[in-house]
Amino acid sequence: MSKITVDVSTWSKSRSLLYHAIQMSRADEDYSLEEQKAVKKAAKLLKVEDDIALDLNRLIETEEAVTALLRSCTFPYKPGHS
Repeated sequence: MSKITVDVSTWSKSRSLLYHAIQMSRADEDYSLEEQKAVKKAAKLLKVEDDIALDLNRLIETEEAVTALLRSCTFPYKPGHS
């Protein structure tokens, strides 16, 4: 991780990597127990606190819910219409 450089002082490499790992694990809409365990292990290796890891999971769940709501509002299903 020491080779990762950024120009934003408030950016956390570890948290960002974990966030993207969670997103990738959930990409197929099946966040399996095996994937969840791997994410928890990654959080430990990255030294991301348990509460932050949980918050990142919740954030991604919220993002998914907002995306689903947006789709339902902007692309409503109408019976008889394709």
